[in-house]
Amino acid sequence: MARVMVVSFARAADWPAVAGLYGNIQEVLGLPAPAISVSGEAGYALWLALAEPQPVAQLQVFLAGLKRVFLADVPEQFLGFHPDAAKITPAPLPLQHPLTGRWSAFIDPGMGSMFVEESGLEMAPNPLRQAEMLAGIKCMTTADFQRALTTLTAEKVPACVSGGDVPAAPGGGFPDPASFLMAVMNDPAVSMENRIRAAASLLAHTGAARHGS
Repeated sequence: MARVMVVSFARAADWPAVAGLYGNIQEVLGLPAPAISVSGEAGYALWLALAEPQPVAQLQVFLAGLKRVFLADVPEQFLGFHPDAAKITPAPLPLQHPLTGRWSAFIDPGMGSMFVEESGLEMAPNPLRQAEMLAGIKCMTTADFQRALTTLTAEKVPACVSGGDVPAAPGGGFPDPASFLMAVMNDPAVSMENRIRAAASLLAHTGAARHGS
């Protein structure tokens, strides 16, 4: 069972495909907007969160459907999917790449095209800003997941939207970054490393709030 799916793109030049998938997940499948991250080396990743854990086999069928329906033009060797048969866990974010020195991080979807020429951030991202972006991500319900899975496995799928500019993301499921960080800290399905990062970010957030009051 798992609650997160990730589609990774190894080439920065595939941003139009990233933007297209981001739009199709919302427009064609009717799902909440996924989170987008940029790599410290090259490329991007889309992160889809589920409200409840789902069988890994079903998640893999869902990801295979995304590839077949929306990513047929991207060479397979430049795509990655989680969960996969190899059971490789995505690296936690943010993370500094050891060779380029640039940072992987979650980004505003409207900024994606800025990283086509040079991927990653020059400096470590602000943890509160990262929390704010993740707090705005809604989890897909089990009913929505099953409906989208049925759509992806059908013989005919509704028309796709083209890549390019990404649509605006709707509001999230948490009222503020502190609420999101608390949820991460208390979620036993989250890795201990990410729970510790959430705790550190929450301490920084509460400290800044006290200082400003």
